[in-house]
Amino acid sequence: MMLTIYDDTLRSKESIDPAILLISNRTKRPVDILWINYAAKLIRYKTLRSGDEFQMNTFKTHPWIFRDYYTGLLMHVDHKEVFWPEASTDKRPIQHVRIHFPVQSLKTISLWACVQKVRNHNEITQMEIPQTLRNDLQTLFRQFYNHHVMLAQHAQRRQQQHRNQ
Repeated sequence: MMLTIYDDTLRSKESIDPAILLISNRTKRPVDILWINYAAKLIRYKTLRSGDEFQMNTFKTHPWIFRDYYTGLLMHVDHKEVFWPEASTDKRPIQHVRIHFPVQSLKTISLWACVQKVRNHNEITQMEIPQTLRNDLQTLFRQFYNHHVMLAQHAQRRQQQHRNQ
């Protein structure tokens, strides 16, 4: 459904074929660039503001995802959630990567609007809506909440690094 992303079999492999990327954020939101490392863990590489571009080096066998900084919603490249670079060649030294907002159903848009207004899990269980919608909303709420926990942890690490300097 919404934030399907991947399972733990999706991971970076050998670093043999280099790729140079020019990443463009075509959304109206800041987007996190996340590398899926060799252990299938997400590593935040950079946050790209709306309209900004960024050039980076990577490898053909390294998958990347792009998430809305505020909500954690997966953005797309060529209408796909996971981006796999192509190896750089003499004819195509730089690959242009254009991040765009995914096409969403009215149901998904509505669920996102609801989850941003819900304060806790109990509010969802008390809603008088069909159980399937309640389940979808609970799943999305957990993902939204976990994303915000990750943002808070990231901010704490940055503050700690500044204090240690």
